[in-house]
Amino acid sequence: MTPEPFNKYDLGGAYHWKWYLVNYDDYRDFSNSLVDLMTAPGRLLDVGCGDGLISYLYFRSGFDVVGLDTSNTAIQLSKFVCNLALQKSMGSAISSVKNTHFTAGDRDKLIERFESGGLQFFNQSIYELSEINKFDYAICSEVIEHVEYPERLLENVNRAIRKFAIITTPNGLQSDGSIDEPGKYDFHSWSPATFAQLLDGYNFEFLDLRPGTISIKLNKS
Repeated sequence: MTPEPFNKYDLGGAYHWKWYLVNYDDYRDFSNSLVDLMTAPGRLLDVGCGDGLISYLYFRSGFDVVGLDTSNTAIQLSKFVCNLALQKSMGSAISSVKNTHFTAGDRDKLIERFESGGLQFFNQSIYELSEINKFDYAICSEVIEHVEYPERLLENVNRAIRKFAIITTPNGLQSDGSIDEPGKYDFHSWSPATFAQLLDGYNFEFLDLRPGTISIKLNKS
């Protein structure tokens, strides 16, 4: 069955920011754990960046970030909300990322980095990405299930990175051993075993980040 068009940002606005600021379903803890996996800042690609929350967390932690999303609404939200977050410093909630390299007093430095291209967003598909070895890292969180051709996503991400990527997706494995049907916005649903089959031929390892989520570290191959 063809999924419905992904219109969550048209309907709900910057909902990841809302989840983060109230720590909905431990979302803040999960988001911070993604940043903590990469202790050495570098150039990072955020595939399916959505409203820019994850991109912003990495940026505040010293990374130069490029976010891609096929939703123009999401890209416009990313630019607007990240700029607003920089102006207001977002208080202690954003500063709770463990390896944050900046404090609220460094707002001017953050804004200077932002204005010089340290955090950029583009309305573009990962399928269109042609860069080779241009990024140290990539993050693709709760995105791969929404794309029709996940094999192409993996190929382009692997080609773009120099070190590794973090990829997460909902765990569709049910208690009876069956795999849940894809959600209304999803093309795919995987169990850890079937996701490993998708990644056959890649150098990857499973990570234990959050119950109900499949998380892997995809090393450059």
